[in-house]
Amino acid sequence: MAAKSSAPAIIAVLGAILAPPLIATAAPPGFPDLSAFSSVDPRSYLRITNDGRPGGGSNSVTWVYFSTSDAVQCQWLYVPDALQNVTTNTEITCSGNIPGIPDSVPDNGGPGCARVGPATVLSPEFALGGHGAACPPFNAVALDPGHKIETANTTCVVGAGSLIACIDPATAHGFVLQPSGSSVF
Repeated sequence: MAAKSSAPAIIAVLGAILAPPLIATAAPPGFPDLSAFSSVDPRSYLRITNDGRPGGGSNSVTWVYFSTSDAVQCQWLYVPDALQNVTTNTEITCSGNIPGIPDSVPDNGGPGCARVGPATVLSPEFALGGHGAACPPFNAVALDPGHKIETANTTCVVGAGSLIACIDPATAHGFVLQPSGSSVF
């Protein structure tokens, strides 16, 4: 009797080891239904800048920028759809007239306006900060209520009633900003 080849088993094991990591996509309870929003072309919201991060150098970096009629501006590092398996931290940050910041969120006491963004450098988790000091004028293209911007690494929606919600599908972290209470997850 001939011995059975173990090649299929080896291929299956190697496939499991070399497969891209599973990407978390589940939004928490209370997160808006993304299918209820109309997509816009993210290319209309792109801005190329020099990398101004501390120690960052002068490489060009592409960001998605949008603003809302409620004086909030959001931005994140753009990753094109061709790089869908990229799990780079997106650094989603919104600042401005952020509604519903709980009183328990400490005010940093410094200049600038309220914001939500990464809790720490390169953190996948988000944190709220500030309570609405003066903001600079925003000049990003407006994203109207009922619309969403989707890139390979981020989806943000703007809804009626001052709703802004963003999620990083690679980490399943994000935030919901709304007058009834803003939260991060």
